[in-house]
This record gives sequence, C-alpha cells and structure tokens, in this order.
Amino acid sequence: MKLTSIFLKYCLKYFLAFLIVLICCIPIAKLSYKIVEQQVMKMNELKLKEGVNEIEQNISKMYLLAQSMSQDLHFDTLIRNKGKLSSSEYLQLGYARQNLVNTRLIYTFPCFSFMLFRDNDLFVSSSQCSEQFSAYYGKFFKVYDHGLIEADKFKSSLLSKNSIYSFWTVDRLEYCLDDKTQILENAILFMVKANSKMTVSTSHVMTFVIQPAELIEMLLTEECRKEGFVQVINTSDGEILLNYGENAEVLKDAADKDQVRYGVIPIGF
Repeated sequence: MKLTSIFLKYCLKYFLAFLIVLICCIPIAKLSYKIVEQQVMKMNELKLKEGVNEIEQNISKMYLLAQSMSQDLHFDTLIRNKGKLSSSEYLQLGYARQNLVNTRLIYTFPCFSFMLFRDNDLFVSSSQCSEQFSAYYGKFFKVYDHGLIEADKFKSSLLSKNSIYSFWTVDRLEYCLDDKTQILENAILFMVKANSKMTVSTSHVMTFVIQPAELIEMLLTEECRKEGFVQVINTSDGEILLNYGENAEVLKDAADKDQVRYGVIPIGF
C-alpha cells in the first residue's frame, strides 16, 4: 500500500511537470503557427503578383508582335491578296507560317497562334497553313462554344471586333500539331488587329490561344492550387475570362478592395 502511494505521488509529480511544460508550449506553438501562416500567405501573394506581371508582359509582347507581323513582308503579301495564290505567294505562305513558329520563343504561355484575312480564305498558324480555311476548318481546326462554331461564323466573329484587341473564352479548341490533335478546354483567345493613327484595320486579325492551366501555374503555388481560387477578368469590359476553384465567383465583389490580394487578376491595357 505504501509503495502504491509513493508510486502515485511520483506519477502525479511528473504528470504535473509535463502539464506545466505543455501549457507553456501552447503559446509558442500558436506563435509558430502564426509565423508560418504569414510566411505562406506572403509567399502566395508574391507568387500572385509575379504571375500578374508575367501575364501583363506576355500580353504586351503578343500585342507588339501582332503589330510587327502586319508590317512583315510575307504577311503583307498575304494581307493584300484578294484571290488565288500565285506560285511565289505560296512561298510567302510557308515563310509566314515559319515566322509564327519562330515567334513562340518570344512569349511564355500561348501554345498556338493563327492569322485570318478578310479578303481571302488563307489561314496561317504556328502549326500549319492552308489556302482554304473553309475546307481546313472542321478537319484540322475546330472551335466549340455551345456547340461547334461554323467556319464562316467563327471567322466573321474574329474580324468583326471593333477594338484593337479583345478576348474571347470558348468551350473547347482543337488544332493539329505534329499530326496529333491537341485539345484545349476553356481556351482564351486573345485577338489583335493592326492599327495606324488610331485607325483599326479590319483586313486581318492575329489570334493567340491561351491555355488556362498555364495561367494558373503562373498565379498560384503548387500547394495553393489544391484549395485556392482565382479569377481573371478583362479590364476593358469586366468580362470574366477564367474562374479557378470552388469559390472563385465570390471574388468579383472583392475586386474593388484589392485586386491582387483577393485573387482577382485584371488583364488588358
């Protein structure tokens, strides 16, 4: 009985000592958690800001590239064409396609770009080219937005835009690369028209295809992508171009407070 009493006293003494140490550690643990939480938030916010800057730089590069392409000799020949191609113009079509392939090194995220023309049926892209877009479309290049868009309607939609640049989010885009069909869900089209002395040219339109997944990689850390959410909007008209995450819709109301802090990413000029 005496040994039991002594044993219980020792157990109680060590338990109290352990309890005191544990209680003392709780504030330290809370402080450590808060510090780590702040560091993670700062890291995610920094990633978000860097991503926004990178997107803006790429948008500017694509805009300037589209303007310079309009003055390129190969593209200028195609823009001025109003009928069938001559043998020399066929070479210009191939050179123009190669120029688009080479320019992919200038920007980061557009995986595909193409140009359409008002006065002819030519099509030039960073993967293929064709003298008959109406026949090429539907076989090697398709765009879906509430169903497959017809070739004429798709082309007129791009050329009818009145602004120098504009965005258009489509349900799905399919194009051919190295004899394989590439499928992009919820693709964002960035359309640019040439302009001179504040006059917007309607003779052709340069379009860059942006993959949403690449934007997310730029904006969110790998850990944040699991539970994070972000929204990308067009600054010119407020159109939502991308919603990522379950709660992305609530960000629209927070945009006026602090765009980057609340994950609302404005893109445009």
